[in-house]
Amino acid sequence: RLLSKFSTTNTMGRFYLSSLSGPNIYCCAKCKTQIANAEEVISKSFHGSEGRAYLLASVVNICIGPEESKEFNTGVYVVCDVQCLVCLTVVGWRYMVSVKELEKYKEGKYILEMTKITKMSCI
Repeated sequence: RLLSKFSTTNTMGRFYLSSLSGPNIYCCAKCKTQIANAEEVISKSFHGSEGRAYLLASVVNICIGPEESKEFNTGVYVVCDVQCLVCLTVVGWRYMVSVKELEKYKEGKYILEMTKITKMSCI
């Protein structure tokens, strides 16, 4: 079961996408749906399954997949895949639970893989 995350409610089967403002917005590389404001980036020093990835405080217009336990270089986590709400491309994951105390800061945060998103300048 996928859970949707967007700022307005689902009304009678219709999705209302959140629209972000700011000079730099990260969008789904496949369908260009807005995913995150660049101001939400916490760290650019993460790695995903396909290379560079960013840790973000919040994202919009996504679906969250089921929880699963995964082992990464920094420890074991319970994570959920994060998919674009429009095209359902997996663009990253959300950290739900960290086993290691030192890694608890990641809980509730999002990873976006740079191969799955694109940066749009809105100046």
